[in-house]
Amino acid sequence: DLETLRRLQPDAFVLSTSTGAAGETATEQYLRGETRIADLKAVAAASYCVLPATLGGTDAHFLMDAAEFMAAW
Repeated sequence: DLETLRRLQPDAFVLSTSTGAAGETATEQYLRGETRIADLKAVAAASYCVLPATLGGTDAHFLMDAAEFMAAW
């Protein structure tokens, strides 16, 4: 919920694109448009690590690919 996000004050959000999608994700649109969390550090700085769809909800050996993507970000 939004109150928990406000207490946590995340430095970044990890998002995932839809398969074949390009540009802003639906979650990113929500974060940018929700005025009640506009003052969160991650939102104010637009600190979003956007994983490709193939890595956003993966398991097994692809977890290492996702971790390397995030480390490079």
